[in-house]
Amino acid sequence: MHTTIENFIEAFKRRGRSPQTVRSYRKNLLQFCNECEIKDVSDISRDTINTWISALRERNITDGTIANHLWALKAFLTWLRDEQQIDCYRFDITIPKVKEPEYVEYLEPDELEIIFSLIDVESLNGLRLRAYIEVMINVGLRPSEALNLNRADVVATEITIVGKGNKERKIYINERARHWINAYCNRRKDTCPALFVTNPKYCAYEPRRMSLDRMEEHFRNVFRATGIRKQVTLHTLRHTYATTLVNNGCPADFVAPLLGHSKVDVTRKYYLAIRNKNARNAHFRFLSYDAKPPEGDQSLGQVDTLPWNAEPPRKDHYNDNATYIQ
Repeated sequence: MHTTIENFIEAFKRRGRSPQTVRSYRKNLLQFCNECEIKDVSDISRDTINTWISALRERNITDGTIANHLWALKAFLTWLRDEQQIDCYRFDITIPKVKEPEYVEYLEPDELEIIFSLIDVESLNGLRLRAYIEVMINVGLRPSEALNLNRADVVATEITIVGKGNKERKIYINERARHWINAYCNRRKDTCPALFVTNPKYCAYEPRRMSLDRMEEHFRNVFRATGIRKQVTLHTLRHTYATTLVNNGCPADFVAPLLGHSKVDVTRKYYLAIRNKNARNAHFRFLSYDAKPPEGDQSLGQVDTLPWNAEPPRKDHYNDNATYIQ
């Protein structure tokens, strides 16, 4: 089964799937086969899959993770039937629908400055991480898209890339991102065409394209030292790019194509994130009661028991038929 899965993964790569999706599908398929003791394609059945789903739910695995496992299985079985002409179970199990999160985590400017202050840009690894972060927050790429860039790609200010779903879109490199790209590239001594590469100081082979897992590890180590209490990953940097655009007044019609979203509705979570932030700021900025607390009115009891610390209305200010608006 392992060889069959690897053949499927190679075919999956040729379809242009992202490295992250390829890794996820391989991991999920191997996990399924190991846990269910699948030795042959004929061992995969509806009952086998349903039993496995039940086992995952007993471990409190989320719908999102279960859906990812099932999508991998469905793609694998479809490939076996349609491309390898192998008689196998025709996948007909309902895959859980995962609701798109309505709110995204992102980093504030002062939080970015804390991260930058902890990066040693005198080292090649530090300079590489700083350049990568700058590309993410100033260009708005997906983490894997940034790692797929080549040095030759970033010569121009306007670049056409092929992103998720084999969709082409234009991205734009501003002066700030360009500064850190040049600083990093000028320090390198290798000839590898990739923009972000491994450091030859710590490996025996020639520099090669940086992996997503390795970049995530470097970023996570620095972020952990900040003490910021947020759930942050490399993808959070892309959210930061989007919410910064929105916060500065960029219309959704512009944000969507910059992010590679086919539907403008997908960008609503960035607007919701900013709206929630602004609502909180508005609460503390505009909520003010200038009335002084009453003094010496024994009928009111203790002053500190009054709601909102404001003077209650006197009867002569309202007519007897007045109602309070909820």
